[in-house]
Amino acid sequence: MPTRRGWASVAVVTLLLACARGGRSPTPAVSPLTLKIVLTKAESFEGEPIYALFELRNVGSDTVRIPPFGVNAGWLTGVLHRADGSLVPGGRSMWVDYVCPKTCNGDPMAPGGARYQPLMVQELWGEQGPLPYEALYRRIDTGTYTLDVSFRLDGVAGSTAVVASPVTLRVRPRWPAEDTVYQEFFRLAAVDIRAWTVADLDRALAWVDRRLAADNGDPFALKVLILSDVRTAVKRLAVDSTVWTRILQLARAIAMTQAASPVGANAAAYVFGGRWPRNGDQRLALCVTLAGTIAGDVACARVAQSARMEKSSPPR
Repeated sequence: MPTRRGWASVAVVTLLLACARGGRSPTPAVSPLTLKIVLTKAESFEGEPIYALFELRNVGSDTVRIPPFGVNAGWLTGVLHRADGSLVPGGRSMWVDYVCPKTCNGDPMAPGGARYQPLMVQELWGEQGPLPYEALYRRIDTGTYTLDVSFRLDGVAGSTAVVASPVTLRVRPRWPAEDTVYQEFFRLAAVDIRAWTVADLDRALAWVDRRLAADNGDPFALKVLILSDVRTAVKRLAVDSTVWTRILQLARAIAMTQAASPVGANAAAYVFGGRWPRNGDQRLALCVTLAGTIAGDVACARVAQSARMEKSSPPR
């Protein structure tokens, strides 16, 4: 069972994790793994959240043991290039260090199994723009970009990185109607966390409600929802439990209405990591209801992950 020690601040998060290795045979040097990148769409307007999903799948007939699959763990590496070949700064939203007895290849991925990393591009790549650093929303200027991603096993002799086919994304200038929505989003996201209040939370959630009512595919709603949650938790604001229920309901609504896109996948992952009371039935229901979609795949993968962790936990 992995153990964890963590230290967090608004700007920097550093985690130390110890990975315990199971007693099975090591992962073979040549692994039947495939990696792919899924984008919500190929073109976005300047300032619009760009959601993506990285998927690692075992297409072979044997179980493959892998290290943690996440952009902050180090084995999964993404690079964003501009059209001229220059690199866009970034690649991680936090730094995670692992200390393993022999190898960090401790996650058994069965044949046909998959691991998912939902993400928003601006949380990982871009120039620091006018929004506060803690908002995790970097600036990506207009232009054409290429996203490359690779994944490697931990210390397996002779193994090579699994490389995804690169994807191209374009960022264009905003149209007037898009600029109106962006400016509304900007005003909410620009609030200094030190000044964040319950009134700001109420205003943000009301805005998310209005945006989803007007457009259930709104690209900003999920970012505002998560950012409001984080700020409220960091400030330790005294809010009623009904507030967390409301945030959960909004996240579930986004997962349901955008289940076929990485937006829904990110919302589904957020449902499993929120601050509301753990409710296994509710999470399993999301997996079952969204079966056949990428949001459902992410939900089911989180259900399976929880089951593996419970199974490997020592009895108390």
